[in-house]
Amino acid sequence: MAASHRSATALRLTARRLATLLAAGALLAGIQAGAATAAIWAGGFETANLLQWDAVEAVPGDITLVHSPVRTGIWAGKFVVHPGDSPVGSGERTEVDHFSHERAGIASWWAWSTYFPTGLYSPRYTKMNVFAQWHPWHSHLKPNVSFTVMNWSRTSAPFLKMMVRGGRPTSPRVHSWRLGSLHRNAWYNFVLRVVWYPDNRGRVKLWVNRRLVVPLTGIPTFWTPVGQVYVKQGLYRGSFSQSSVVYQDAMRRGRTLTSIAPPAGA
Repeated sequence: MAASHRSATALRLTARRLATLLAAGALLAGIQAGAATAAIWAGGFETANLLQWDAVEAVPGDITLVHSPVRTGIWAGKFVVHPGDSPVGSGERTEVDHFSHERAGIASWWAWSTYFPTGLYSPRYTKMNVFAQWHPWHSHLKPNVSFTVMNWSRTSAPFLKMMVRGGRPTSPRVHSWRLGSLHRNAWYNFVLRVVWYPDNRGRVKLWVNRRLVVPLTGIPTFWTPVGQVYVKQGLYRGSFSQSSVVYQDAMRRGRTLTSIAPPAGA
């Protein structure tokens, strides 16, 4: 009887330990799944200020938060550039920066929305209306990934363009894609997959308004001597004679497509 009692007790203890281990494993799996589906960072202005961002490159008053137009939530950023607005001494710009510290070998998913109103000034023969860019850290090199509005022809309408640069600065690899015509007074929703490498291990893939416009492409996406990149959003342009406006909303970064998906109903 004593031996039987001890065996039953041992079995109960083993069952309890097993249940505890299974519960702990399920909790850990849930935490890991939650981390995989959560955004690493979000900069959609829902704090009602610019505190989600690490730096501001703008003349005071050129960035305001508005309730309309808004892509998600209740706030969006209105970015205005006036002639001569050069807050950092290089080009006319109104931008916010997030120090994402992305290094070679890191894979990221990015998503954001940009609204181009009638007030976006895009004169003929211009290509400098950059509304999002991933820039090398502490470097005067050109951005590794950039998005711009171009109006390069007397006959064709303005269009959106994505450019990717990388490799050695002395012999850079440059690729570009035309993303479609510019339609004003409408939101453009971008989803970018990027793997940062200074050689063909780099990858880019892009959707605009849920449509694949840049298939998965292996190209250099990183400058060889640079340690990391960071993101800049707003408007960076040439020296134009008129003011210009864009709206930005819901920029976010994640490790998976699911992690940067917009809220339900957005």
